[in-house]
Amino acid sequence: MVIEELFTRLGFQVDPKGIDKAKDALGSFKKWVGGLALGAGLISLAKTGVEAAMTMEGLNAQFTVMTGSAEKARDVIAQIADFAAHTPFDKLGLSSAAKTLMAFGIESEKVVPTLKMLGDVAGADQNKLNSLALVFGQIQSTGKLMGQDLLQLINQGFNPLTEISKQTGISVADLKDKMSQGAISADMVTLAFKSATSAGGLFYGNLESQSQTLQGRISTLRDNFVTALQNMAEAFLPLLKNGVDMLVAYDWTPIVETVKSFGNAL
Repeated sequence: MVIEELFTRLGFQVDPKGIDKAKDALGSFKKWVGGLALGAGLISLAKTGVEAAMTMEGLNAQFTVMTGSAEKARDVIAQIADFAAHTPFDKLGLSSAAKTLMAFGIESEKVVPTLKMLGDVAGADQNKLNSLALVFGQIQSTGKLMGQDLLQLINQGFNPLTEISKQTGISVADLKDKMSQGAISADMVTLAFKSATSAGGLFYGNLESQSQTLQGRISTLRDNFVTALQNMAEAFLPLLKNGVDMLVAYDWTPIVETVKSFGNAL
């Protein structure tokens, strides 16, 4: 109705039948575009699900090698998935930090508790969590706190010597002297982290608090959604593997020769 009135006011003669045909054509075009957009959206969701399923399959294989047991690997992944479902971190980010810890010899049963402890210090920052996992692993590997490790921890917002000073009454300056002598053990650093993230500590409840923010909730929602897509896609992985195996085994020589011949003819 609006189109007819506009054309009439502009001085044009309007053919009602022509207008109806145009409306029908526009309606068909909208449906076609809508169908195309829906198809593209479904393809994108399927791609996301398949990629997540492939990544998780790869992580499962890596954890199996690192833990020496498929059962232990599944247990670690299940704990990581549960942890991710209640925090701003996603499974892939936590899995990456977990691999770092295990590469430095952290036992599989201690991985997720350690991630929770480091996560409280990191808040919702995945990069900070990765850095903390790296330096914490280094300290556990060498068995003591060294100057370079201390600088890395301070850069991430945590000074274990300050926490150790609170616990022991020894000044930070004296603790630095002890550190230079190799007297600050990895266990002392671990206790400092535990103290800082326990009730009354500087970082106590930090991760839980971050998970209640809008950003934290959106992150959790996104991870849960991707997990749902992943679970659906996993059912199709065997079929996709068979398809890939068929393509790998296929003899492409005739097609290559045909294309070569066509190119030569051109």
